[in-house]
Amino acid sequence: LPHMSGWMKRHSENARILAEWLAEKKEFVDRVYYPTLEYGRDSEIIRDQMNGYGGPLLSFEIKSDLKKAEEFVDALKYAVMMVHICDGRYTLVNCSGATTHADIDTSLQEAVGIKPNLIRVSPSAESEKNFREYLIPDFEQAFEKVFH
Repeated sequence: LPHMSGWMKRHSENARILAEWLAEKKEFVDRVYYPTLEYGRDSEIIRDQMNGYGGPLLSFEIKSDLKKAEEFVDALKYAVMMVHICDGRYTLVNCSGATTHADIDTSLQEAVGIKPNLIRVSPSAESEKNFREYLIPDFEQAFEKVFH
């Protein structure tokens, strides 16, 4: 992607913002999967292969189980639950254990790293201001609703 569009940069930047925010939510989140969290924003691999961005998708393991993961996704007000999760116009989420990988035996899911509490997210490409004012609080209220 030598000429990453402004739209894709915004899409990826919102994913990074959400990933960093989720990584701080230790009371609700076990692990966040996002390239800049693993390799650092200035790493050679991110710079050379991803134009300095971590991409528009992230996933995280919510504390607890599939039931809590589904409750969390259902509690979101602005994010949309979708099986496919790549569209910069909307923030899309899914609980892999209940959607894309539901028909796969649980032992095989675990063998390939798909845990029942895994949630995948494709944040919207909207402005950072809107993203921080609406989407981050939406995730916060969903955590509060599910865990308290």
